[in-house]
Amino acid sequence: MERLIKNKILLKFTTIVNPPNFGFTHIASLFMQLWNLDIEKEDRFIRYLANHPNITYVAKVSGRWDYKIEITARNPGHYDELLTDIRRKFQDIIKDYDTVTLLKEYKMSYFPYMASQIAFGPTK
Repeated sequence: MERLIKNKILLKFTTIVNPPNFGFTHIASLFMQLWNLDIEKEDRFIRYLANHPNITYVAKVSGRWDYKIEITARNPGHYDELLTDIRRKFQDIIKDYDTVTLLKEYKMSYFPYMASQIAFGPTK
């Protein structure tokens, strides 16, 4: 472990919680396409999302969508309230959006296979 930290292979340690165990059973990805944007509007948008307690992930992406946002809510109604709030606050810059609800998660890995091969060698 010390060698991995020293060589900057391990950058930080984190805890992964199970949101349903805390009453947050609705997890969704929100994809947004923006327009009519300037630096101040985009900065305000990013700061709002980054500081929102129900938003667990924000990324600027390429392709049809400009941002991918993950939201954790108590239920579908709560998710709708959160989405409506975002849409109202930023109606001047949101051109389009789509949402996808997580039904079942099969894998989540923050440690890609190739990185493990480099760090520890091939598995048998």
